[in-house]
Amino acid sequence: MAASRSPLSSSALHLARDIKSRTRPELIALLGSRTFSAPNVRDFFDLADALLAESSIASALAFVPRTTLARLAQADVRPNDELLLRLGLVTGSPETAIVAMDEVTEVARALCAQLNMTADDVPPAESESLVAGAGDESAKQEAAGIERGLALTTALDDLVHAILARPARRMSTGLLAATDNARLSGTVEHIGMPIARAIDLAENSGLIILVDGWWMTAPAFDEWRAGSPAQRWVDLAFGWRNALDSRVVQILRGRSLWADELVDYTRWLFPLESQWIVDLVTRATSDAELLGLVSRGTRHETARAVLEPDTATSRENVLTRATAALPEPVNVVYVQNDLTIVAPGMLRVETEQLLRRICDVEHSGLASTFRLSVSRLSAAMTNGMTAAQIVQELQALSATPLPQPVVYLIEDTGARFDAIRVRPWGNGALVTCRDAALLELLLADSALSTLNWDRVSDSTATTRHEPVTTRELLVAEKHPAVLEDDEGQLDASPRILPLPISTKTPVVPVLHALVDRLIASTSTETGSFSHLDDATAWRERQISLAIREKSTLLLTFDMPDGTQKSLTVIPLSLANGRLRAKDMVTEVERTLPMASISGLATPESVGKV
Repeated sequence: MAASRSPLSSSALHLARDIKSRTRPELIALLGSRTFSAPNVRDFFDLADALLAESSIASALAFVPRTTLARLAQADVRPNDELLLRLGLVTGSPETAIVAMDEVTEVARALCAQLNMTADDVPPAESESLVAGAGDESAKQEAAGIERGLALTTALDDLVHAILARPARRMSTGLLAATDNARLSGTVEHIGMPIARAIDLAENSGLIILVDGWWMTAPAFDEWRAGSPAQRWVDLAFGWRNALDSRVVQILRGRSLWADELVDYTRWLFPLESQWIVDLVTRATSDAELLGLVSRGTRHETARAVLEPDTATSRENVLTRATAALPEPVNVVYVQNDLTIVAPGMLRVETEQLLRRICDVEHSGLASTFRLSVSRLSAAMTNGMTAAQIVQELQALSATPLPQPVVYLIEDTGARFDAIRVRPWGNGALVTCRDAALLELLLADSALSTLNWDRVSDSTATTRHEPVTTRELLVAEKHPAVLEDDEGQLDASPRILPLPISTKTPVVPVLHALVDRLIASTSTETGSFSHLDDATAWRERQISLAIREKSTLLLTFDMPDGTQKSLTVIPLSLANGRLRAKDMVTEVERTLPMASISGLATPESVGKV
């Protein structure tokens, strides 16, 4: 393919300086995207050599679009070639210009010749008859798509609510624990999205975070829930967009048809190896369809707006389009005898928030169904609402008078509210009842036998279970228990189950360990080169390699009288700025000043000793 690279190529020096300036995450991303021989990598010079190997360059170029590959073959690099810089195929920094490397150019030129590829190649055209038309029909499809996307929004809401109730364990394989997978899959399976993809989208949108191997709700979740349906959908759409590979974004921006023709175009754009990018594009368009950004294989105008950089302006533009596409929210509900509340359309934000405070969500969407529950009513009262206030607000929303069972449930919960209080007590919980009769009722309840009660007085008892679990068991058996702190104040904080403490030492990935070694040892065998000029650093590098490989060098020295002298030597060691070497002519060891060396070469007639 390409000619063998000279071991004295200065590209390795420039590349070593380039990658040495990168942050730890940037180094991990670089090495994770390249194939190279790692065993002999001991410093940044070794790493640069490994990345400039012909096989490593060729594998990296498979991830470069053909248009960029054709330019690279002509050493035509541009300031916006961030992909090439990220892959370590060019050198440069924010302070310096991007520069092509001869080794990369040679491999790119050979690959283009093999593929008979030029910079003038024309991409396959889209079928114009299949591109969605403009006008009312296009607007209707876009509105229908966003309404469809609300199903995903509500499914993600249900998923994160389930994680709020009980954090989910992430195994070392990256998959959910079997019990959590079974518990959470039901929240999204009806929309056709695998639970792993739903978890990714929730994380990308800032709704959940990974803490010590457990998925938990993120602080932004409450703010997200408080937004309008359109706002929640916009956050998910940009969460999807921001997680896309930049090459996928460019492909989706440039094509209107997101079906089979998009796959054909992707394979044309990446001729060396395309399956990896086809998989990414296919996944992206599949999620986009669930979000309502595409219909019948054709992207909507909203999708084009979402693919723009994530800025306040682009978000406002997408939010405006989404709001206009959705129907007007309603402020009326139907309260049923069976304690369910049916919303005939998309609710106003404040109305939905009220219903979520006092009800469990049975179905969420453009038309939602809620169910009143003692647990939710008690939580609302803990946060300051009264039974009378809840009845009044529900009556204002209901299209018909409130059914008697509904009024009775609310008033009875209010009357019994805080009759049972649970507070921390040593390693367990102290349960205090309003009267002795109520405590007798709890102690006699066989469903609560797992608490292993220890009666303290007529109205108090203790259990070894911690307060949150104790309250949950009581509420599950229709006993209106509330949490209180050590001072007797009601605890209105959201319930979060304690996570088990892991005693296992986390395993450091091999790639991360390599990066950490490189950062810790920012020097060659001869000492740090960060303060040296390029020429001096590179001479030290070549002498270090010659010492390691026991090879011969031709050194040129500047003499005090202004002349130059050349010596053919075998370098033996280097320390304190002086080189100990064996003179090949006299067979005598000599100590030479590094500062006097002005030139270095490998004699063609001398091989390894």
